Amino acid sequence: MTQGFRGAERLQLFENRTHCLPMAADDLKATAREGLAWLEGQLGERPFIAGEAMTVDDLLLFSFIEFGALVGQGLAPGHQRLARWHDHMASRPSAAATA
Repeated sequence: MTQGFRGAERLQLFENRTHCLPMAADDLKATAREGLAWLEGQLGERPFIAGEAMTVDDLLLFSFIEFGALVGQGLAPGHQRLARWHDHMASRPSAAATA
């Protein structure tokens, strides 16, 4: 997500600060979408990514999902399990405090 964003919408902001891949931006975004689709299939009915307890995986993914929503790379309509997971994460007091 972030590399696709840096190589496309915010290239001017990042091109002098970090290595950007404008020629690969669309493919990088597609790779992020494919990863989310894969995770959608793996999540099942678990409350958290790795099972019954929240881990750093949940915290990181939540941050990326929030970022993606801000830059036009939000969850696809068919990502119902990830949407459920995201709503659960967003309802936590700590997440609400950072919104």
